[in-house]
Amino acid sequence: MAALRQLALAAAVLAAALAALPLAAAHGYMAQPAARNYIHSTYYERTQQERQAIPESYWNYCPHCLAAGGPGQVSDNGALTWPAGLNGFCGDMYYNNGNKPQVDTGRDHEAGGRYATEEIGGVYEEGGVMEIKISITAHHNGRFEFKICRILAPGPGQTWAQAEKAQMSNECFNQYVLVQAPVAGAQAPYQQFSFLPFKTWGGYSFDLTPPFYSYYYSVPDGLRCDGVYARCVLQWHWVTGNSCTPPGTPDQFKEKSINECGSTAPYPEEFWNCADIRTTPRANPPLVPGGHPCPAGDAPCFCAWKNAEGTFADTKGGCKGFFQCVPPYISAYKECGTDTLFDEGLQAGPHPTHPTFPCLVFFFR
Repeated sequence: MAALRQLALAAAVLAAALAALPLAAAHGYMAQPAARNYIHSTYYERTQQERQAIPESYWNYCPHCLAAGGPGQVSDNGALTWPAGLNGFCGDMYYNNGNKPQVDTGRDHEAGGRYATEEIGGVYEEGGVMEIKISITAHHNGRFEFKICRILAPGPGQTWAQAEKAQMSNECFNQYVLVQAPVAGAQAPYQQFSFLPFKTWGGYSFDLTPPFYSYYYSVPDGLRCDGVYARCVLQWHWVTGNSCTPPGTPDQFKEKSINECGSTAPYPEEFWNCADIRTTPRANPPLVPGGHPCPAGDAPCFCAWKNAEGTFADTKGGCKGFFQCVPPYISAYKECGTDTLFDEGLQAGPHPTHPTFPCLVFFFR
C-alpha cells in the first residue's frame, strides 16, 4: 500500500510538471529560506514517513507557478504600464480566480490561506548574512529583489493570521528593502538588485531537476523577529528579462535586443514568493554604531546602503559634499562650495550664499 501511495504521489508530481510545460507561468521558487509554496511542495525534503502522514490537501504541486496569473492578469489586460501591477504579495492572483472586480481576500499563500501555515523557513542573526537560494525551472534572465514585512504581535483577541492580514502591505515591505552583503560570493555588495546569469533565449522549457542560484543579503540590525514581539515575512520578487529588460540591469546580464521594461516594451512576467523567517539578536555589536561601510564620495554604495530618499552628508569626506538618493535607481554625489560644509538643517530651503547647495559657509582655521 505504501509503495502504491508513493507511486501515485510521483505520478501526480510528474503530471503537474508536464502540465506546466506549455505555460509561461512555471519558472522558479525560493528554496532558502523555504518559501510557503516550497514547504508545501514535494520538492521539500521530508522522510518517507512524514510524506505518508500528510493529507492530500497539504500539497502544492506547482510551487514554481506564483506569477499572480501572468502578465495579462497583473497588467489588468494591458491597462497598466509596468511597474504598476495587480498581484498578491506572495504571487497569488489579485482577483478571485482572476475574475474582476472581486478582489481575492482568501489567497492561498497569504494569512489564512491553505499554504500559509506559519511554518518557519529560516532563522537568521540580526546584522548577519542571509544566504538566499533560488531554484529556476525555466531560465528567463531578469533581476531579483528581496524585502521584509515585519508583522507586530496581535492585539487583544487577534490571531497572528489576522495581524498579518491587517499589516501586510507594499508599505510594510518597503520598510526593509534588503541589500547584498559585503561577503565573498555576493554578486554586488550593497546593491539592492541581484541578477540571473545571462542565457540566450531558447524557447520555453521546463527543468525537472532545476539548478539553484545563491545570493547573499544583509539582515537588518534590530529587526527583532523573535516570533513573540514580531514575526517577519521575506518576499522574493523576480522580474523576468526575456520580454523586456528590467531597469538597472548591467550589460552582462541582459538581452540587448529588447527594450527596457515600461511603456515601449511588452509587460514582463513576474514571480513572488513569501517565506516566514525569524531572527536572533546580534552576537557582537557593530564596531562603529551608525557608521556606513562606503568610501567617501561613493554615491551608489551609500544610497544602496541607506535605502532612503533624501540628501545626506558625506561624513567620511568630512561633510565637504553630500549624497542625493532616490531609491532604487538614482544616486549622486555633489561637492559643497569653497569653504563650506554640508548642513542638513538647510535642506528645506536655499542658503543665501550658496542657493543651490545645502551647505553652510565655514571658514577653515
